[in-house]
Amino acid sequence: MFRAVISGGRLMTHDGKYPIHTDGTRVRYVIAVEHGDPVIFVDQYVSAQDSGTAGGASVVKYRALDSHAQIEGQIACAGEVDVNAGKVTYIDNQSGTFQPTGRHFAAILHLVARLRILSEKAEFAQFVARPQNGDVDLGALRKLLSDEVWNLLRK
Repeated sequence: MFRAVISGGRLMTHDGKYPIHTDGTRVRYVIAVEHGDPVIFVDQYVSAQDSGTAGGASVVKYRALDSHAQIEGQIACAGEVDVNAGKVTYIDNQSGTFQPTGRHFAAILHLVARLRILSEKAEFAQFVARPQNGDVDLGALRKLLSDEVWNLLRK
């Protein structure tokens, strides 16, 4: 997972060269607040065309994060996203380690909408944890009605 750059309403690779493109694969993200500003960390996939331009590697070499504990600042939310050409097409709050609440998720949805990185056709799902025997990843994803979420975000 790498620090992402936001440019022109698109989520870009750490160096700002290529739009993130997960090609239908859901990848991990973490949003933290560092010195009062939001910072997005995301697994950095790029399109096949951009990968060829970058020398055939999906990710240009850069310091990676293995754990949320490596992030400076306060973690605001974490989960999974799907990104198409730099626009978030799916986002949830399914992160067993951090366990963001619905309140965290709502705040992050407002943030990503304000940053203009959400696709107009974005889908949303909220993870409801039901930990058992110390396993925090147990629970269920509940798909949210996209039209209702968009109506709330536009208020």
